Amino acid sequence: MQCPPGRLAFVVFLLLLRIFPAQAQGTFLDGYLITPQNDTLKGLIRYEDWETSPTWIELKASPTAEPRRFTTEQAKLFFITSRNELYVSQQATIRLVSNVVYSTEPNHQVKIQAFMQKILGGRITSLYRFVAEQDGRERFFVEKNGQLTELVNYTYQFERGDKVFEKKVDDYKSQLQALCSDVPTFNALLPPYEEKPLRNYLRTYNACFQDESIVYESKPVRPELAWAVNGGVELLKDEFFENTSQVAPSFGGTFRVSLPRKNYNRFFRLNLNLTPGANYTVVENFKEVGRTGLFKTLEIGGGSYLGSRKIRPYAYASLAYQAIGGGGSVTLYLNGGLSFNRRADLEFSHFVAPVNLKLALPRIAFHYYFDVPVKE
Repeated sequence: MQCPPGRLAFVVFLLLLRIFPAQAQGTFLDGYLITPQNDTLKGLIRYEDWETSPTWIELKASPTAEPRRFTTEQAKLFFITSRNELYVSQQATIRLVSNVVYSTEPNHQVKIQAFMQKILGGRITSLYRFVAEQDGRERFFVEKNGQLTELVNYTYQFERGDKVFEKKVDDYKSQLQALCSDVPTFNALLPPYEEKPLRNYLRTYNACFQDESIVYESKPVRPELAWAVNGGVELLKDEFFENTSQVAPSFGGTFRVSLPRKNYNRFFRLNLNLTPGANYTVVENFKEVGRTGLFKTLEIGGGSYLGSRKIRPYAYASLAYQAIGGGGSVTLYLNGGLSFNRRADLEFSHFVAPVNLKLALPRIAFHYYFDVPVKE
């Protein structure tokens, strides 16, 4: 029994998504680190857009040199230049809270040492972001006058009798009020437990000091936007196993939204392609009559670049509306291609329709992306 070509392509598509990591990993970027002896080592740091706060990093002096590992005890801090990201080695005690149902308030505490990302740096007050490997929960710390304090915020389930309740602990609100109590005129609204509001709150607090200034601030975390122009050829035919009836030039535009941090490789996109001079057939007076028109494709979809090398494959699924001569249809397609630095893509569009698992002749096109500036 032979496997239909469409089904085989669908299986390969799923295997690619499974085998290759979706998050960007192992890209060496310019940066530096400072040792406990205050020595500065410049070079290339392996940037992994860490899902959890790292406890070690790798640095190499040149592109051809072997990477050297540095732990939190061997480096005080490190900085990724192109990303404007600063990580500082910090020690703390955190409370781990899981999804189990507790009979009493959770009190499992562990000591950690990790590179925390500095979000805001002032001479008096700084804000750090930390994600523990043990529970993957995002935490924020405030450093004031050299003392590091966790802003406590968590939710847990507890049992009372035969019922399960949920309790939210948001001590960070009273902590912020206490930390900022030395400025009687400071009356900003307490922020939600999120990076941007906490950053803004502490920036406003820092501004209350005449001699205080922000010496460092990370880039706000947000999706990256890009648009592309594309050009190529649309392969048109009536049935799959018949000869190609036409190879028509095609052009269009694409808008892409890339997700932040660990999901950097994942994207959503909107694509419009136009193929002028496409041949199609209509029935007039019970006869088939050839016509020429504009073949239009509007698609929306999502997928992922695969791996972290400069040249990497990518795959995505899309829902496409295709129309010509007043008639149109909507089809779910699988698409793929090869990308250079997520900037220049060679793409093979709509070559598999997974609903009926049939192959179709693709549109082959070259896409070149331009970044869309996003204001804070």
